[in-house]
Amino acid sequence: MKNKSIRFCSSISFCTLAAIGFVAFFLLGCSSLKVESFKIKSLDNREQKILNTGYEAFTQADYEEASHIFNSLYQTGSNGVIRRRALYGLACTRLLTARNTIQFDEAVTLWNTWVNSAPDEFAPEDPRLLCPFIQKSESPCKKEEEIQLLNKKIDLMQKETKTLKHQIKTIEEIDQKIEEKKREILSP
Repeated sequence: MKNKSIRFCSSISFCTLAAIGFVAFFLLGCSSLKVESFKIKSLDNREQKILNTGYEAFTQADYEEASHIFNSLYQTGSNGVIRRRALYGLACTRLLTARNTIQFDEAVTLWNTWVNSAPDEFAPEDPRLLCPFIQKSESPCKKEEEIQLLNKKIDLMQKETKTLKHQIKTIEEIDQKIEEKKREILSP
């Protein structure tokens, strides 16, 4: 009987120790999860504040600053939703500030990257509804570039015209001299 009580006591102490260990592990594990959760929330709050700063710059028409903020947050952010929103802001600012066709095409590429990363379901006021417009639109600079190209062609044609007029005048002068010499020869 004494042997059985020793086994029971050692079983109880093992069970007690196991229970205490489990509770300690659970409490420490949960508290570390809470700390990690707090870190994530803290990081999310910091990133959200940065995103809001970008929105403020955008609404104040400081598109260069907004673009810088959105780009930085998109490149370094850890929260996927905030990174996607930063990418959307970056695409919008780049579309607004494109100065030439290359920059406009790069902005459309950013827009398409955002579209591909957006959730599948559409929201009632979803910006993706603008996709056909953005895909069909040309760079505002493209028309200006075409105008500049046409102006260069006009300048070139005017120079060619001037050269041709000069050549015609020279040929007419030569012809006139030939006619005068003919007259001199023909008249006795």
